[in-house]
Amino acid sequence: MALSWIARFFPARRRDQELDELRRTLEEKNRILSTLAHELRTPLTVMQTTTAVLLEERPGPLSPRQRHFLESMHENTCRMVQFSETILADIKVGRDWIPLDAQHLNLRRIIQRVKTSMQPVLEERNQSLRITFPSLLSRPRGNETWIYHVLTNLIHNAAKHAGEGGVVMISVNQHDHCVSVTVSDNGHGLLRAGREKIFEEFYQEEPQADSSLQGSGLGLAIVRNVIERHGGKVYVTTAAGLGTMVSFTLPLEPEKKG
Repeated sequence: MALSWIARFFPARRRDQELDELRRTLEEKNRILSTLAHELRTPLTVMQTTTAVLLEERPGPLSPRQRHFLESMHENTCRMVQFSETILADIKVGRDWIPLDAQHLNLRRIIQRVKTSMQPVLEERNQSLRITFPSLLSRPRGNETWIYHVLTNLIHNAAKHAGEGGVVMISVNQHDHCVSVTVSDNGHGLLRAGREKIFEEFYQEEPQADSSLQGSGLGLAIVRNVIERHGGKVYVTTAAGLGTMVSFTLPLEPEKKG
């Protein structure tokens, strides 16, 4: 009987030790990535601001050749800033999620904030943003900051694929047990391989997406992580040549019966 007890105890203890070691390894990896991303973001932000000032010709006029090189430098610096920020966001949503931050969300207000922040990007590409709401809209519980980031990510992706003069649409719908939000574009749609890999970290579809809006590829992986932590789901519908729709749901609290 003693030997039987020992046989049951030590394998379980070994598994616990292995899990603890794995957790420590993951924490160390996240710590290193977080430190690296922070260290990169500061000088990159300075470079981003500096190149923007130079492109505005505040210090003096630029030759066409100088402008060409500065625009390339600015574009790639912006991409690296976004890359470092998405790494930090991915680590944060995986490690520092605090459900107690949830509140009743005013989706109309959040979407209008996102529209305001994304308007310069859309105008630069001569794109329009259309938004539809139902007449009555419940307020699901969630973290306002993260839902704002989710919508920003989805609109950025839609603008990237819509192309010059394209249309990006946000549609909000009320259902019995949830609220759904759909961000769609009238772009080229995803290739067959892209439909299966769209939520993989660092995945980039090639070659049709506009390189001027390319990101790190972490965006949709974070979107799904955030929405699932809210108890919702993410869905993708796409057709080659017709565009892509990315929808997510946020569950509603059941009505209290008096």
